Amino acid sequence: MWPRTLLLATTYLLTAAACGSTVVDEDPSIPDDEPYPEPAVSWEIVGFPCLTTLEDDPDFRSFSAGERTLEHGSPGCMGGVCLVDGFQGRATCPEGQAEGEGHCKTLSGEVIEEAVCGQCTGYRTASRMYCSCRCDSLDPDEPTCACPDDFECKPVVTFGPDKGGYCVRKHALDAYSECGSVPGYWDPACAGLPGSPP
Repeated sequence: MWPRTLLLATTYLLTAAACGSTVVDEDPSIPDDEPYPEPAVSWEIVGFPCLTTLEDDPDFRSFSAGERTLEHGSPGCMGGVCLVDGFQGRATCPEGQAEGEGHCKTLSGEVIEEAVCGQCTGYRTASRMYCSCRCDSLDPDEPTCACPDDFECKPVVTFGPDKGGYCVRKHALDAYSECGSVPGYWDPACAGLPGSPP
């Protein structure tokens, strides 16, 4: 079963309403208007670091500090949800690159030609890319989980078949204000400020 990934563009990290979503990859056997079946994943895996399949897509530019990305069926989360919570850049290419440089590569080693924002110095990758689970659903038959102590249930998806709350880290501030300096590649589309950290 292929994972299904949703890009949820938001103005701020913890904004409840999403401006739009795109299904990047999905199991062709599941219609677009049906919710993705959630496995019975224990809350104990919530918070574990994970990577989405977008890291292996050479045409994917990079994650944005103003977006949330949900991937259902993530192998790194026992078939559950991998949440990218306002992370900038690519986990596999911390310093990023200008378009055409070819320094960044996918998980399988394929060269990336797209421009990739450098990672923010204000937070660690593992604090922004982690396993989550659906903790609230309008469908009473949809399985949900209880969030662990360091997480809270937030309405990450506010429309469509995957609408509901997911476990996110408590006290996560706006990713733009947390970003700090970006020692790697930076352009006006990236959050933070160009330059090396102090």
